[in-house]
Amino acid sequence: MKFSTVAVGLFTFWLAIVPPPSAAAVSFPAEYSGSYRLTVTVRNEFGSGLCANEAALTIVLQANGQLEWRIAELEAHLESPSNAPATCTIRPTGETNVIQGTHDGVSRYSVPSGHPSFPPITGSFDAESIHGEYTAGPSYIEFTLPVVSHRIAIEPDPSQGFDFHKSILEGRGFKLVMRDPHGREHLDFASLKLIVGSTDTTQHLLSRLMQGIVPFSEDSGDSRTRVVRILPDPQKLMRGHDVFAIPFNGDWRIELRLCDKGGTCFNTVYDKVWFGPFVDVPTPANVGDMRCGSPPADVLKMTTVTVGNNGIDAPKSAIYLGLVDAASGSLWTFYFDDFGDGTGRHAWWQGQVQPLIPEISLPSGALMQNPELLVVDNVAVPAGSGAPALRRTAFPAGLFRLAVAALDKDTGALRLVQQNVQMCSR
Repeated sequence: MKFSTVAVGLFTFWLAIVPPPSAAAVSFPAEYSGSYRLTVTVRNEFGSGLCANEAALTIVLQANGQLEWRIAELEAHLESPSNAPATCTIRPTGETNVIQGTHDGVSRYSVPSGHPSFPPITGSFDAESIHGEYTAGPSYIEFTLPVVSHRIAIEPDPSQGFDFHKSILEGRGFKLVMRDPHGREHLDFASLKLIVGSTDTTQHLLSRLMQGIVPFSEDSGDSRTRVVRILPDPQKLMRGHDVFAIPFNGDWRIELRLCDKGGTCFNTVYDKVWFGPFVDVPTPANVGDMRCGSPPADVLKMTTVTVGNNGIDAPKSAIYLGLVDAASGSLWTFYFDDFGDGTGRHAWWQGQVQPLIPEISLPSGALMQNPELLVVDNVAVPAGSGAPALRRTAFPAGLFRLAVAALDKDTGALRLVQQNVQMCSR
């Protein structure tokens, strides 16, 4: 079965625009607060000594990429007796230093060290905490600060990968996490808003929960956090348990809004949340050309492959499997076709966009998990004229991008994801 030029165009278009995975989103401004630990090691000819102390540190990340670092100053006092090992003590000075830095809006930050001989202080952050380690001469600083700013979020992040989708389809649901630095009782739940696309679907969500149609429970949080776990039935997603009220399959913008009782409002936006058929091969470690292995084998191995549908029924779906040359962009897809010599088989075909599975029914709530999928890679058909049997060769070596996709053939909704894979030769 051959696919239409519409499907070919969709697949090629998505190959061009799908970006690499990014870190979980953080809502700005984000404030992290706690303490840092300073450790100093001192030495002399009689031996070494070590001292440590902690002091307050607050880091605020702004939406414009600026960072403010407020650190309570610690001062080390070193002693080197003439006939004993060196010692030291660390005491607070009572001063607070404010330093301006920057962040990339995703996961990394940088703060000047304040000394021309030392590099900047760098580290990582996410929606839960910010981390740092720094060594300057005999001094070592380390910290992990929890977020203390307002927050409203969906966990797992629905715009990153397919953990959100699989959690729902496996019956584990998802979490709605709300945080107020003044305490959970300071949150104004009457102000909650859920915006899907450009439509306010708050009442749809609340009616499903309050009427007992969709089960929910409260998970253990802390004094500042309320966590509500929403548990839609995977078999009823589009029959009363669709809490997001999507009208058709595709990518959707989801926004959560909430205010506190003091009138401070905050929100989180998730762009391109997918609802519909999907294929997932979660991490690069789960894909490998076994021709690189010992002993070698002529297969591309994929583990933990998941096919599912968290959207509207898709009785006519198709599954694609492709490899894209990272340097040239040349596309190969794996499918069954005639070899022109009276035989036919699965192979990698260059320059063709055809489905591995031409048609499969994926109703809403479908979930199929395969612990291992092996695809032969010693049979490839380069583009050219003449019978494919005469052009047959092994798949070439080099850096490629594995591309997997699911297409809802009735609506044209297509979800494609990519990851790098090193192909080998033997």
